[in-house]
Amino acid sequence: TEIYTLSLHDALPICLLIFGAPGSGKTTTLLQLAEVLVRRAIADGEQPVPVLLHLSSWKKGFRDIRSWMVAELKLKYGVKKSRAKRWIRERRIVPLLDGLDELVEDRQEACVWRLNEFLTEWSGSPLVVCSELEAYRACPTNLWLNGVVSVLSLSDGQIEWYLRQTGYEIGRAHV
Repeated sequence: TEIYTLSLHDALPICLLIFGAPGSGKTTTLLQLAEVLVRRAIADGEQPVPVLLHLSSWKKGFRDIRSWMVAELKLKYGVKKSRAKRWIRERRIVPLLDGLDELVEDRQEACVWRLNEFLTEWSGSPLVVCSELEAYRACPTNLWLNGVVSVLSLSDGQIEWYLRQTGYEIGRAHV
């Protein structure tokens, strides 16, 4: 766990896509990255603070990602709009955007277009997007990100090894 967390941490400030199969640990990886970034922000007050936002709430009606983020920061975290706008303008946050794959196809493509527009002005600052691999591949438009992390599903052997290490007894059902 620590190896890939460190490599993700070292990869910032890039715009990163985390993808994988359903249940492979994408969101867990995103949360582990958030933990590293929180520790970094606590140790150095000049570092941006990670903010987890869920793209499933994005709708075509938003004219841009910036206005969507302002609305989400207010709704989810109770941040005043003026403060949210300032944090985004001053790049005081690291947007961690989960659930791109949860948007229906036409909303997903529109969201990717808006994300790409946002990324042109956000370049040089970190941003992370999380999506299931197949849903991302199905989208005709790719994100303009400069880093990718593929989270692989664990094999049965890896799961059994982990359970043994934690002291769980593994039994098999007999048919």
